[in-house]
Amino acid sequence: MRAILFGASGLVGQSLLNDCLNNPSIEELTVILRRDITLPESKKLKKVINPLTDIESLRVHLDMDICFCCLGSTIKKAGSKEAFKKVDYDLPLKIAELFKAVVPQGTFAVITARGADKNSAIFYNKVKGELEEDLKVLQLKHLIIARPSLIIGERQESRPVEFISQKLFNLIDPIIKMISPGVRGIPASVISNTLLKKSLAPDGAIEIYESDKLWSLY
Repeated sequence: MRAILFGASGLVGQSLLNDCLNNPSIEELTVILRRDITLPESKKLKKVINPLTDIESLRVHLDMDICFCCLGSTIKKAGSKEAFKKVDYDLPLKIAELFKAVVPQGTFAVITARGADKNSAIFYNKVKGELEEDLKVLQLKHLIIARPSLIIGERQESRPVEFISQKLFNLIDPIIKMISPGVRGIPASVISNTLLKKSLAPDGAIEIYESDKLWSLY
């Protein structure tokens, strides 16, 4: 199978990149990057630098079996709620729309968040929920959604709040695991492994995996 990956510089994107390169079922992987970064050496890897200001220009690269969308930011990093929504809602939706137009039978896999709900009073969860709902409207052949809780891993960028949260989660994780498995922090590797596994053999039109389910399928 051939796959295309958006968001390879993020925690899950990095892990998914390596998973795809190490999986013999993925024969070709195209990675779309907004800026150039160093990637592993592989004959089946193609790197494309694109600022994502014109999604239509990516049409030539989207003729793939699977499209992985790991794009994501924070309001602080993006600079405003509007800028955050552009990265976490506008771009994934536009990519999905074009992907379906190019590959009607393809599989689109995306990462949202635990608590995603279009009616949420929390802006972050509301945006994620709106994305999920509008992706469903597209009626993709296969739509796979991962809803992780706090993602654990070493980021290239600095996110102090997440760093502190990860340390706290590590301390209380054994207790959380017993009381509420869906809330515990989840390593990027668990998310990427399950996302790839389900994308290679989708079960239905829409599959949604909460954190506890991602753990169980790992």
